[in-house]
Amino acid sequence: SGVPRIWTITDSPRRSPFSIVYMEAHDDPGSLYSLDQRSGESYYLGSPYPALRNTLEASLVSGTVRSGELDIPYLLSLPRKGAPYPLVVFPHGGPIGIFDTPYFDSTTQFLVANGYAVLRVNFRGSGGHGDALEAAGVGEWGGMMLEDIHQATREASRRPHIDGTRVCVFGNSYGGYAAYMLAIRHPNTFACAVAGAAISDLALYANSSAITDAQRDWLRTQLGDPRADYDKLKAISPAYLARELSVPLLVLHGARDDIVEVEHAYRMKVMLEKHGKSFSWHLFEDEDHDFDTASEQAQWMRVVNDFLKRQLIK
Repeated sequence: SGVPRIWTITDSPRRSPFSIVYMEAHDDPGSLYSLDQRSGESYYLGSPYPALRNTLEASLVSGTVRSGELDIPYLLSLPRKGAPYPLVVFPHGGPIGIFDTPYFDSTTQFLVANGYAVLRVNFRGSGGHGDALEAAGVGEWGGMMLEDIHQATREASRRPHIDGTRVCVFGNSYGGYAAYMLAIRHPNTFACAVAGAAISDLALYANSSAITDAQRDWLRTQLGDPRADYDKLKAISPAYLARELSVPLLVLHGARDDIVEVEHAYRMKVMLEKHGKSFSWHLFEDEDHDFDTASEQAQWMRVVNDFLKRQLIK
């Protein structure tokens, strides 16, 4: 896999002989070219990440794995050397309608550059792969969505260039929730977990004062009613399952997060401490949910990478 994605803006040849072409691939953060329609020659104009141009060394494998009644698509990014690789499973946030693509992802390429294979799974509920896959995510946040990720992890771990004894799950937002839950449920698969800006209490999330009435109605469809279905949501909320955690965990959160409020991190912290669990904790005092700037992202990933090295690099 790894076919580049290309956009072309073309004017009438009588007005201008040049087209603007943008090319992007899984290991190419994107470049702009000017294409002379008369001669066919192209001229490099620039890139949003000029320092990364022609420096990334990665390969990409795409596949599917059977999970329940569905074929679940996945993307596996690999370094060029150093096999067998430790594996970082990187479930996306959202989760409904969001999906991973075979094009450039900065976090994935950062991890690959540091020697990790990276698995991204378009579990049920994900967009981009048909209405049936997306619709199958309704009510499955703590159920088959997680099983899809687990099955894809097992499939990837059996590959000869993956070290199945060194697997960590790392996610942000819903991906952070998935990291909690997968580490709790499958300690024989996942050696560690990183939960960033993660939902730890589904009823708290569905009842958030930060969401609109429309969002609250949508969450009731996706998750259930935070009052009528409280026991069901509690049973699939990491904060109330903390006693079952048995692998190293890193919890990260921005103190100014207004999407997944920082109360989720504190609630998980309290429950982990209550049950005598050892874990790592990092609160970013001035950050919100998205860590938008390059410096914020670098700070976040520096903490994550330090943890991963301690747990996975032999």
